[in-house]
Amino acid sequence: MGARVYVLLPVIHGNPEKVVQILRSQSGVAMADLLEGSADILMMVEAAERQSLARLTVEAIASVEPMLESLQLLPARHEHSGYFCRRPLGEKAKLTKKED
Repeated sequence: MGARVYVLLPVIHGNPEKVVQILRSQSGVAMADLLEGSADILMMVEAAERQSLARLTVEAIASVEPMLESLQLLPARHEHSGYFCRRPLGEKAKLTKKED
């Protein structure tokens, strides 16, 4: 796979195990696991290209959105990617071109 994103999903409504089942049935979701000792779920979405990754991630999140409190996107840095996400504490994420 060419692109990957991890998503941290705190569940506030409904059964967290059911949310995991729904996420695992979504296209592009390679992994969805309930974290130990909380109602948080870690999901990983993979796709061949970033545009497909964005679409699949949005679709997966939309399938369980009413049950979520918030979410945190954690894009994986790919060696061959020209961009990565940098987020200093207290600031919004910035898309930065990778220096060679």
